[in-house]
Amino acid sequence: MFQHVDARLQQIMRTKKLFGGISVIILSDFNQLRAVGDKHIFQFNNSYNALVDNPLWSLFELAEIMRQKDDKSFAIALSNIAKGTMTLEDTNLLKSRIVSTENLEMIEDAIMIFRSNAEVDAYNTKVMASLNTEGATTNAYDFCVGDGLVSIKEKVLSNVKNLKTAETYGLPLKIDLKVGAKYMMTVNSDTEDGLFNSACGKLVMIDYGKLQKTNETVPCRIWIKFNEEKTGRKARA
Repeated sequence: MFQHVDARLQQIMRTKKLFGGISVIILSDFNQLRAVGDKHIFQFNNSYNALVDNPLWSLFELAEIMRQKDDKSFAIALSNIAKGTMTLEDTNLLKSRIVSTENLEMIEDAIMIFRSNAEVDAYNTKVMASLNTEGATTNAYDFCVGDGLVSIKEKVLSNVKNLKTAETYGLPLKIDLKVGAKYMMTVNSDTEDGLFNSACGKLVMIDYGKLQKTNETVPCRIWIKFNEEKTGRKARA
């Protein structure tokens, strides 16, 4: 990423100076866990990732916690977890938030987090099966852009169907739809309009249409009521 930013700034500023001679501010948390299936943010894979002990960069530590500033005990517990110095108070605080499987209905509006995609799929399937509402399955339609042999395009499209969701920028091959079910966006569509990764809402209606080639009736539009009223306001206008 740094290499692309550096190259583009050099083009814009018409200079060979690093980052086009422009100051660059980067914010990061070195206690942050690595992304699933990816490397730690400080792991080397090219020279531009060598941020530590590099004369190009100056390091400034931000000592004030902003995200949990109104919950001091929780902020301290999170910091101690990252440093591996948890106290008995920290442990008791976290244990007080534990809810058994039998009491999940107490927090039905909460987002469930699991260790693996398989557990996520199993839980979602269970929840969907419990909903006695209108439902449908929508399949992704992949296509190739640009010129190329038909045989090559067909092979590429066939291979795409076997890719994991993590390899398709969070876009699954199919989505099971159920009115009343909760959904979360996994890609950024319009960040200014609140349509970004992690935006959540409830499915309230499914519109259908027919495919021209097969005349098959399929979902063509879904209506989501997002948790935040302002989310999608521009798209609805």
